[in-house]
Amino acid sequence: MLEKSCQGSAAALGWQQGAAVQRLWHVLLRQLLLHPHLWVRKVAGRLLGLALATPALSEGLLNSSCATNTAAVAHANGSCLGHSSSEYSVPASAAALLVYRQLEADVVDEGLCTQAVKCLVALAKHLAAQQQQQQQVNGVASHAAVNGHHFAGSSAENATVEEASDSGSDSEAGLQNDEQHLEAADVAQAATGDGLQLQHKKAEVTLHGLIVRMVKMAEDTRYARQLQRLAALRWIAAVAAAMGTEPLLPHLTLLLRPLYRISEATGNNKIQQQAADGGAAAGGTSEEVRVLSEQVLAHLRTLFGSDQLLTAYTAAREAVRAARAARKTAAARKVLLDPEAASRLKIKKGRKKSEARQRKAEERRRQRSSRSSGGFGYKAKAGG
Repeated sequence: MLEKSCQGSAAALGWQQGAAVQRLWHVLLRQLLLHPHLWVRKVAGRLLGLALATPALSEGLLNSSCATNTAAVAHANGSCLGHSSSEYSVPASAAALLVYRQLEADVVDEGLCTQAVKCLVALAKHLAAQQQQQQQVNGVASHAAVNGHHFAGSSAENATVEEASDSGSDSEAGLQNDEQHLEAADVAQAATGDGLQLQHKKAEVTLHGLIVRMVKMAEDTRYARQLQRLAALRWIAAVAAAMGTEPLLPHLTLLLRPLYRISEATGNNKIQQQAADGGAAAGGTSEEVRVLSEQVLAHLRTLFGSDQLLTAYTAAREAVRAARAARKTAAARKVLLDPEAASRLKIKKGRKKSEARQRKAEERRRQRSSRSSGGFGYKAKAGG
């Protein structure tokens, strides 16, 4: 009913209608996006997409991104003036993390993944604008601090340099906070057994943290995560087209990492891929994933240019190979230092691979039987 009301007249549920409507949108973001039922999550995602497509509604709904800044930052920037803040507003960083966790659910379908990609593209634009605004504010604040302490002596100058160096490491600290939030949420989900409920309501994600999460999802080779993997690849292409090259140029090497992994997996296993049943390559890379990755790579080449793409692709390849060599070195060192623990780990990995192969084979048998038989495959016995 709420979705029909928005489609009929979006102004009826606009942010300016008052606290009751604002609280309704707040509940939709904080609770319904991670509801246990799939159809509720899908409706909540469509409503969020409608809100993000309506500027008057999205400005109020995501207005708390400015309210979370300190008073000094707001005074230095002045961009939060003129916007009516509300206690029911949700930061774009928190909304992006909520939509991302929709994709992490065990039960998803094509409709939910498509809507989540659309919402994450729109929220990524908000995160990029917020990041650019924060950088400008930090620059203005640093410049004001330097001017204010210009005549204060060498001790004040040293303090200013220390403050500037601390502000320069905000991106790394933000990434570490993102990873800590992600690990804490995973631990809480494992403890409760419910991966759909948000355990930390104040958890947020930066643009770099969102890119890291989507890249990891695009690298997930599990058979049960094929829809999420395809959605992550589509998000990479869509966010590059929506945001442009300048905001994503520092993250281009990271965005190309899953594309290199897919290309490497399919290139090294062409014979196995042709012989595999259903066109799936070894390592869990299906033909659909391979084709989509090639299309995304061609799309990024058109946007960024061949030279920049080649440089970033080479850097991504070297990063993957270096990480792989480091893991092999660590594994060999562990075998030398603790052979028994290494043997137990090897047995555990072998058991997990065997169980994964059995689940995949069972899923394929189920799909083949559902396609070949409609439930009327039994024949009457002769003479019966």
